[in-house]
Amino acid sequence: MVYSQQDLLQRIKATLPVRWFGEETPILDLVLNSLSAGWVGLFYLLDYVKMQTRIGTAFDYWLDMIAQDYFGYRVQRRPREADSSFRQRIRLELLRDRCTRAAIRDVLLELTGRPPVIFEPTNPQDTGSYGSLTSTESGRAAFCIAGGWGNLNSPFQAFVRAFRPASPGIAMVNGWGGNAGGFGAGLSAYISSCTTSPWADDTEISEVVSRTAPVGTIIWMSIEP
Repeated sequence: MVYSQQDLLQRIKATLPVRWFGEETPILDLVLNSLSAGWVGLFYLLDYVKMQTRIGTAFDYWLDMIAQDYFGYRVQRRPREADSSFRQRIRLELLRDRCTRAAIRDVLLELTGRPPVIFEPTNPQDTGSYGSLTSTESGRAAFCIAGGWGNLNSPFQAFVRAFRPASPGIAMVNGWGGNAGGFGAGLSAYISSCTTSPWADDTEISEVVSRTAPVGTIIWMSIEP
């Protein structure tokens, strides 16, 4: 803030003739403090409004309003998500790459914290080969070990294996198979993964891949633990 209440009080008193008052002016100070308090409130309001006009400084429900202004209801704050995390997601979404394999990989990595497995049946880099007419090296393919069955009759398609984010669990709650609790006793409780992590759920994972994939392509997708 530019001025404190004491600063404003002194500035107001400085406009009054000195000869009108003595050195101690408790009654005058009380009256002028009521004026300076109002001005301090206005300065606080100006500082607050100024912070909400930029994504980098906005907070609380103003970030939600910014997200709705840019993306509608497509990007929303997750349960118990902090402002810093939500702000970062808004910034990433504003300049997000689309329509490429790398874009799908990046968005899934951001959402889940785990890289996906992407397989294109028309891409030799994914399928591998038994050999090459132009290279003496092996083609990185072996039964049940590496590579996959390619198919040139399946253009513009990809198989995407996404993985759910790892839940950090809940502190002071006994894990399955632990010895710190049992049914109706100790540190045991039923919990849901959607209430223990600010990461994306299955619906958001599927929707974001659909929005990122190029038009006219088919994405065969699985979401695994």
